[in-house]
Amino acid sequence: HIHLLGSVRPETLLWLADNSGLDNRWNSVEEVKKYFTFEDFPHFLDVFTTCITYVTKESMFERLAYETLEDQAAQNVLHTELIFAAPQRVRRANMDFGLMMKHLNRGIAKAESEFGLTCSTRIDLIRDYEAEYCEKFLDVIEDAPEGVVGIELGGYETDFPPAMFKASYDK
Repeated sequence: HIHLLGSVRPETLLWLADNSGLDNRWNSVEEVKKYFTFEDFPHFLDVFTTCITYVTKESMFERLAYETLEDQAAQNVLHTELIFAAPQRVRRANMDFGLMMKHLNRGIAKAESEFGLTCSTRIDLIRDYEAEYCEKFLDVIEDAPEGVVGIELGGYETDFPPAMFKASYDK
């Protein structure tokens, strides 16, 4: 699998920042490339979180999916399983999951057609959110399941052990 929002190109991050409605901290692709030079694990997490933060519109998922799969095709990958934390964008950026998936699937379909690969999607519920939110989000996924082959529970297990999410597992 590949993390959709962890595979953002520097050029695309600049585009996301320009179109996000948020303050853009870079003036050029070269500045973004320098930012992408990981110093340590906390810096890696900062870059990943920054990429996520600048995704503020459902329509952005079309380009993100297409480019990720274009990069996968360039590496002769025949099937990709994209993973992303949809609940995080729904909650923090007030996005509509169905519309998000519509755009994501449009980018996937275009890439599959152009590059001859296949793609499926896994949704990460993120255990750092309360258990009830994760359980309710399963209903949201059920309303727009196209392309979703799996649902997982990522995040900090120490503070949010699996037992807290029994209702989600049962569902």
